[in-house]
Formats: sequence, C-alpha cells, structure tokens
Amino acid sequence: MISFFPTPYPDELWYSVICRYHIRSGNPSVKYSIRELYGANHINVPVELCGALSPLLDALPTKALTAKDIIMQHTLYPYYTRFFSTNRKKSAHMLTLNGNRHAGQHIGIYQSSSMDARRLRYCPQCFDEDIAAYGEPYWHRLHQIPGIAVCPRHGCWLADTEITLTGHRHNLLFPALPDCHLLPTPDTMPTAAQKTFAALMQDALTAPYDFSNGSGYRAIIKRALRNRGYASVTGGRIYAARIAEAVTVFYGNAFESVDSKEVYGVASNNRTVSVRKILQLACFLGLSLSDLLAPSPEDNTLAEIREMYQQGVSMYHIAQLYGTDRKTVARWVKP
Repeated sequence: MISFFPTPYPDELWYSVICRYHIRSGNPSVKYSIRELYGANHINVPVELCGALSPLLDALPTKALTAKDIIMQHTLYPYYTRFFSTNRKKSAHMLTLNGNRHAGQHIGIYQSSSMDARRLRYCPQCFDEDIAAYGEPYWHRLHQIPGIAVCPRHGCWLADTEITLTGHRHNLLFPALPDCHLLPTPDTMPTAAQKTFAALMQDALTAPYDFSNGSGYRAIIKRALRNRGYASVTGGRIYAARIAEAVTVFYGNAFESVDSKEVYGVASNNRTVSVRKILQLACFLGLSLSDLLAPSPEDNTLAEIREMYQQGVSMYHIAQLYGTDRKTVARWVKP
C-alpha cells in the first residue's frame, strides 16, 4: 500500500491525478510510479480513460474513491459512450474498469480523435483560476474532448499546449505545470454557435449517466431534419449535401466542417460515427442532449397522409402540405 495519494480536483482527468502523484512521489522515472500504483511496469495510463483500477484501488491509503467515481467523474467514458446501446455501454464499462488495451478502440476514441485532439489543451482563464484556487494547474476532462475548441465556462478559445501524445509518448506522463506554455489562440471571438456546441459537448460529458439505451438519437435527428426540410417526408432520403453546406455556414468557415458522408453516418442505422459529429448536427438542428436521449418518436407520417386522402383531401393539396409533388403522394397513398 502506498502512503499517500492526491485528491482528484473537480473535472480532473485520472491521467492528471497520476501525473500529480508522480511529481509528489519523487520517483526518478515514470515506471517506478506506475509500478507502485498498478503493480506492473508496463501499464499504459491512457489520457481519456484510467487503466486497470482494481490493483490501484487496493494500493490507495484511503477507500474514499470508488471505481464508479473515477470512471464517471475523471475519465471521458461518459462522453464516448453516451449514445451506446445498453449492452455496449456495459461491455465498454467492463473493458474500462479492467484497463483492457482494446477499451479505447471499443468505445471509439481512436475514431473520434484527430491530431488536434492529441495535443493537451487548457482554457487560459481556467489555468489562472486553478493556480489561484489549488496552487497548481491540472488537466481538465472537458478541455480534452476531441473537437471542442471553446471553454463552456468562460466562452473563450481553448489553448493548445506543446505536449503531444502521439506514438510512444502515450507511455509517458506529462503533468500540467504552472510554467506550462500555452500556444496562442485565435484573435477572433468564438461565435454563438461555437459556444452552444461546446456547451452541448459539456452536457454529453457531465450530465447524469445511466445504462439505458442511448442509440435512439438517429430517429430524433431524422425527424428534425425532415421538419427543417433536409429530408424527404418519409425520412427515406436525406439531402446530405445541402445539410453539409448549411452546417458550414452555421458554424463558420474556421470551424471543423462536416461532409455528406458524415451526415449519412449520423442518420444511418448501419454506420458508426463519432460523438462530436452527432452533437455537431444536433446543435445545428437546435436539439439538446435531453432531446437526443428522449424515447424514439413513432413515425406515423404515411398513415396520416393515407388517412387524409381517404377523407377526401386531394393529392395536390397533400403534396403542397408536405412539400412534395403529386406523383410522390400517389405512390404513398395507393396500395
């Protein structure tokens, strides 16, 4: 059993807690700290997750921390798995708890990450506030979400640091230090859309979490697309090119764009897509996290159209009402 262990700060990555332990331990190299905590030399502590927790919790001098607290409050597990089915959430949780080396791939970390996400980031204002409050900075979970560019708390740009985590550097520990160099941020202010998107990403990370099915978001998004005229009345056809163009205009040219294939991926039942693409389209459509996690709506559009036709409403007027042509209505109403 180790003699001390840092108390995690609010929203602190578990990786950051391990970094702070290493600094305080005075160990000459990372492998000594990893051996003390995990009982082995070659344990990789991923930035997004936590590594195997059972041996670490057994070694801690206090039992105040639980595996659930660590996974839900100090890793990106809630964000990445928010829209999983119940079974996939549970299997991802077990892989994360056991420190399985395939956990990151299973929950989509490597699919969701890009080169900018491999560089550790910080909000300049949070940086100063953390030093004032705790005497040191630390790595926030929220700042490391792939694709997030704005601090939801302060509404300012996040700053990249010079610390990258590509290749063999994943096996090293890089603590946030008071003299950590923050790279320059854009001269312009974030737009309202970019701030709203960041707030939605924060909700996906920090909202209360359960293991209920979260995969019903596609039906919610399809209905919203149809209501905005970006999909056919039945939802069978999605105007992806128009959507991609509108999303680019909505966020601004300097923001990460979305292409037609990604639009299809979000709305299709047989494609895997990153969480940020789901949220990017949802924000554009004015959907909240609670909207996305609501029970899937029943699509009674065809039944409504056929009932109108049987009651004597002409195909011409139905076509005008649903924004289509008379031939399409004829195909819908006739057996």
